[in-house]
Amino acid sequence: MLKSWLSRLRIVTGNRRIKPRFKPRPGPPIIASIALVGKDTDKVAGHVRDLSESGLSFFILDSLAAQIGLLIKGAKCRVVLALPTGAIYLFGELVWCQVPDADKAERGGVMAIQITEINQDAKEQYLTYLRSLG
Repeated sequence: MLKSWLSRLRIVTGNRRIKPRFKPRPGPPIIASIALVGKDTDKVAGHVRDLSESGLSFFILDSLAAQIGLLIKGAKCRVVLALPTGAIYLFGELVWCQVPDADKAERGGVMAIQITEINQDAKEQYLTYLRSLG
């Protein structure tokens, strides 16, 4: 009985988002550059799919991500976002990713990053942009 109760609790709590997510405004996409921290690797290009105070998800525009090992859950990433108000820099941890099969690699993929570190100025700029979306 305890096991079924815990399973139900995980289902209920797993579907709740801590912070609301917002879609970027229509128009030019918000471009992102994503790279592993501490590795001498190429950057992965993408654009923002959705944003929240605690994280972001991206459409990955190339298949390079799988080659450089970026798509490993828990990987520490350095992200540069080109917001309409200017570029910001932040650090995050990869929490989810989905890449297509090798024969469809040109389609890119999707990944989500939880923000772990952002300086105060960038945070204010980011939160101001989020408030403008809501």
